[in-house]
Amino acid sequence: MTWFLIILLSAVIIGVALFIRKSKDDQLISAGKIIKRSGSFYEEEEIFSTTADYENLKIIFSKLDMSEMKVTVYPDLEGKRIILFRSGFAWNAVLRDLGVKNGKNTLSFSFAKWKKKDGSLININSMNMLETHVEKAILSLDPSAQVEVHKMQLDIKTKIL
Repeated sequence: MTWFLIILLSAVIIGVALFIRKSKDDQLISAGKIIKRSGSFYEEEEIFSTTADYENLKIIFSKLDMSEMKVTVYPDLEGKRIILFRSGFAWNAVLRDLGVKNGKNTLSFSFAKWKKKDGSLININSMNMLETHVEKAILSLDPSAQVEVHKMQLDIKTKIL
């Protein structure tokens, strides 16, 4: 009987936690802060073909309030046309200018580093918020921008102890 109660209580706690998480996600979606994405969106690279240019995006991101996501923006990383978005120790993302192809600017957005705790991403909603901001910034400059999504080749390191 005791084991049954422990299992039942555990199931209820997990159910409540999942409900709270889904409710928070639904609030962020309805507020337009995030969009519903695949469960592994952070392992994908978005390639934009656009008339939006890197310099204008740099201006947008320098003025954008990133405090809710706790993100710091580093434009022109190491003298290159790369914008680094850093969320403390949890994750980093980069927007790279890949140059001009077929008369359009080509930009790449991807998460370069992320941490997990107990099998779950740390701050996954802030990652989704940032990706949504990047997409909206590009679309604000070029409503006809095209995007291709590619699964990234990952080098996964697992700690044994």
